[in-house]
Amino acid sequence: MVYLGIDIGGTKSVAWLSDGDGHVLAVGRGPAGDRQDDYDVMVDVMKDITGQALQAAGLEKSDIVSACFGISGFDWESQRQDHLDAISQIGLDAQITLVNDTLLVLHGGSQSGSGIALIAGTGCNCMGQTADGRFGRAVGRGFVVGEGAGAMDIVVQARYAVAAAWTLTGPQTILTERFIEHLGARDATDMIEGIVTQRYKLWTEAAPIVFEAAHAGDQVAHRLVLWSAEALATMVFGVARQMQVMDEEIDIITGGGFFKAGPILIEPLQAHILAEIKGARFVHFEAQPVIGAVLLAMRRDDLAADRIIAARERLIQAND
Repeated sequence: MVYLGIDIGGTKSVAWLSDGDGHVLAVGRGPAGDRQDDYDVMVDVMKDITGQALQAAGLEKSDIVSACFGISGFDWESQRQDHLDAISQIGLDAQITLVNDTLLVLHGGSQSGSGIALIAGTGCNCMGQTADGRFGRAVGRGFVVGEGAGAMDIVVQARYAVAAAWTLTGPQTILTERFIEHLGARDATDMIEGIVTQRYKLWTEAAPIVFEAAHAGDQVAHRLVLWSAEALATMVFGVARQMQVMDEEIDIITGGGFFKAGPILIEPLQAHILAEIKGARFVHFEAQPVIGAVLLAMRRDDLAADRIIAARERLIQAND
């Protein structure tokens, strides 16, 4: 039995082939494929990375018994058929599972496949499910709907802060000099003008600067980190209420590069969550999310739970 897991993301895409015991047979890699307005791009990426993996393993499409596709941008049931139509163009004769890529972290990070996944990278998202089928989700569109705080959101807030410092409507912050250096601006006025006229781009790559400034004791930057922690915790609360698990023990599985900030972000985040969800248990999933796709493909094929648990351990080891 061969299982295919595919993770289609906003920066890269990856396919893993595995046997039923979690031995990775081959890997395929490609660029971003979450083009919601251009399914042809998504199809090309999926075909390419699947073909890479099959060729490397010396297998045929017909060898795959179950496949799971975790796709960034698959947010609504109204999009399901278009995504399934795109997947069908790969030509697989296998059981197909389609989920938002946030659920890959949940299934990769949890032995049982239940809990709440909180993802923060460029953006952020939160989804959860219980063993008995209760489901919860965030909108997953960040500042567009006023939720969450990933790298994009904290940099936007930092731009507001340096603008306020320049106009003297807010406190001074070392973020001003750090951003001047980062952008190569002449001074604060040149930086603000350049940001407004789009001569300078201050975007997600500047998020680590905010954390560095907070570590250095800058109160404005530290306040932004605390804001981010609270905003992320709020997403978890919404999902937990939808799932009706506020008073239950539940795994909170975090994933994504934003958490590389370390304790300065993670400790206040966990404190916020524990204040409301006493039974929260925290798991940080550092392995590749595609592992969750492989495990979902196995679950769809009704493999025994103990076999899936053992396969999960092998897949995580292969990631290392």
